[in-house]
Amino acid sequence: MTRPVLVALVACALYAAGRQDARAGELTPVTLQGCDRVEVRLDDPAEREMGERLADLTCRHLRRMEELFGQRLRRNLQVRMLPDMAAWRERTGRAWYIAAVLMGDSIVTQPARSRRKLESIERSLAHELAHLFIRRAAGRNCPCWLDEGLAQILAGDRSGTGGPDDEKELAALESRLNAPDTGRQIREQDYRATRALVRRLIDQVGQKKLLRALWGLRTAKDPLQLIVEGRSLHKRLFSVLTNGSGRD
Repeated sequence: MTRPVLVALVACALYAAGRQDARAGELTPVTLQGCDRVEVRLDDPAEREMGERLADLTCRHLRRMEELFGQRLRRNLQVRMLPDMAAWRERTGRAWYIAAVLMGDSIVTQPARSRRKLESIERSLAHELAHLFIRRAAGRNCPCWLDEGLAQILAGDRSGTGGPDDEKELAALESRLNAPDTGRQIREQDYRATRALVRRLIDQVGQKKLLRALWGLRTAKDPLQLIVEGRSLHKRLFSVLTNGSGRD
């Protein structure tokens, strides 16, 4: 390839990139109304079809979570789909392998084109909605391993292996879950562990009773001393770790 041709190609590429950046700066956000308490904000109006799907899925899973928790969401819920990964990093500070995140009473998602490489948008929405309801029930006292494991199970992922064997490992798991970015492989391994723990607790007391017990975390000085069906969460958890199913 001759030098003049190479220079021309580089110039064209820079021009195209500049046009794309200019277009991104000129985007006018669009807000779509879902059911009576859900709206979807699209920073890129070209994603309208995906926005309508987001609204439908969010309304469907919102009704499901309200039924599971026996609580109606009082405030409107906004789902915002960002236009690109630069906006994702700037607004959320989260890694590329996180498809969506709950921020206050809003769910923020990656742009559709990058999110398709990760988990399904339906599971992502269900997961973040579960977090919203868990935190409304438990306040700030819900351990991350319980919050994360329960959100995944309520979103439909019930497989899990590799739960911690003692309190020291549980504390290490909790610490990693609270870290901003431990890497995708470690995070997935830790998520499997949280699912394993919560799945076994559900096997002991049932999902409905575990969800109802979350309200007690609001006033609990030590979350692991929360009484669930006559036994502390600590005793239930470590009977699970030492005795397998931990059934009474």
